[in-house]
Amino acid sequence: MNRILLLVALVLALVVLTLSGSVYASLPALIPTHFGMAGADRWMPRSFARWMSLPLLGIGLSALNYLMGALFAGRPGLINIPRKARLLALPRERQQHVMRWWWFLMQAIAIAELALLGVAQYGLWRAAVSQAFEGRLIGAAVGFVALGMVPLSLYIIWQMSAEIVRQEADPG
Repeated sequence: MNRILLLVALVLALVVLTLSGSVYASLPALIPTHFGMAGADRWMPRSFARWMSLPLLGIGLSALNYLMGALFAGRPGLINIPRKARLLALPRERQQHVMRWWWFLMQAIAIAELALLGVAQYGLWRAAVSQAFEGRLIGAAVGFVALGMVPLSLYIIWQMSAEIVRQEADPG
């Protein structure tokens, strides 16, 4: 599962970078940098560094989540979860069964960050080339991804807690 999620994140990062780079030439001399209720309200001169900053931020945040996932998956004492004392009382190999859920959560957050910033980059591009504000579309996409992460996070935390109980009950 971890390899599949990593592949999804890498493909998503590559798509966002490729699409962002490929539309750069079509951008006008000024690109939006801030949006208010009525649309873009701040503009800056176009530069490749400015244009690619949002995709690179998404990749950086995702990489940070992968790093945290890898670091903390092997060190359950460093995270705050329900039934932590019971988790730490388990033998190390049984702790790893529980921490697989943590690793899954960190990967899901990394993918969500890439998706959110990719959608934001699309909104910037649309606003720059057409002077149209895709506020509803962008808001719906951001809301879908962001709000979807809440139940997923709660489910994973619940699964971690349940896995602790399963590992305690398993005689083997």
